[in-house]
Amino acid sequence: MKRNTIFGLLICWSSLLISACGGSKSILKSITVKTDTDSSQNAWVQMDATLNMGGLKFPALSLPIASPNDPRVILGQIQLQTTLDGNNIISADVNVTEIAKYRLGQDSRLPNGGQIPVGGLNGVVAARFGGNSKVYIGSTDKQIVMGVAIAIKEFDSISRYLPGANLFLPFSAKQKVNGLAGVFTGSQSGTSGIGIFFEVPNTVTSTSSAKFLATGENSSEGIALQGQLYQLSRKSKVVNIK
Repeated sequence: MKRNTIFGLLICWSSLLISACGGSKSILKSITVKTDTDSSQNAWVQMDATLNMGGLKFPALSLPIASPNDPRVILGQIQLQTTLDGNNIISADVNVTEIAKYRLGQDSRLPNGGQIPVGGLNGVVAARFGGNSKVYIGSTDKQIVMGVAIAIKEFDSISRYLPGANLFLPFSAKQKVNGLAGVFTGSQSGTSGIGIFFEVPNTVTSTSSAKFLATGENSSEGIALQGQLYQLSRKSKVVNIK
């Protein structure tokens, strides 16, 4: 009987990632993505995502994204904050023109060393911020895909039991943005956390070849990871970004 109760909680957490479960709301409550061009004709992508992570709260942080080739050159900014009603907000403002100009090295790896959950891209570049966290820009001939992976120290407690696990599930249809959100765990401290990957609007056509690859939802490893996340979300604390 106890085993069935625990299994039910794990399945409930899986639903929490993308849909309602027993009256609770999705971990990804909303996401908006838009593009803009500044006076220097640089193209920018702006993302605002609101997440419900239970008792886990983001610190109020503004993290610059510096070019690895020249730290004086700022390629964008990531902002984290918590609202009064307990939701967490990730905001990204990224200069994709500058990222392309600086020809950053190819990097399609999550902080835990696993592949990002997007296939069919011609190439992916990544810039680090705040330590092991990364912002990604990938492209095909027809579209641009962007992603953010934020390493969270508190997730180290999960990685001790499930190192190298990835769990990414698609956005619900109501988000009106095509993409995935999920978690990843690594074998070393500061390589576990949350990731969001999405298509950039105004760059998508019917022949776009990028594919978002959902992973781990029904596997034994994925279910175990969901259970660990459920237990962690019941704690009340401000997380540390690595």
